[in-house]
Amino acid sequence: LSRKKYDRAIKELEWTAKEKCPIQEARYLLGRAYAQKRSMDQARVQFENCVKMNPKSCLSRVCERLSRDATGTKVQIAK
Repeated sequence: LSRKKYDRAIKELEWTAKEKCPIQEARYLLGRAYAQKRSMDQARVQFENCVKMNPKSCLSRVCERLSRDATGTKVQIAK
């Protein structure tokens, strides 16, 4: 993501999230990558999946906020 190669990041994160290691952080990063590409519906889905994986984690709070932001017109990406 830091190199702004969002399509490549999405491809690798999709594989990680589904096949290799379904961890919450992969969904968070995938949501960020989609948000950077302005694919807000896909970003929201990934942030919601992040929350579902472990609703009580600190990362879930971040994902929940980003999910709400993804439904609006302006998105704030946490760095």
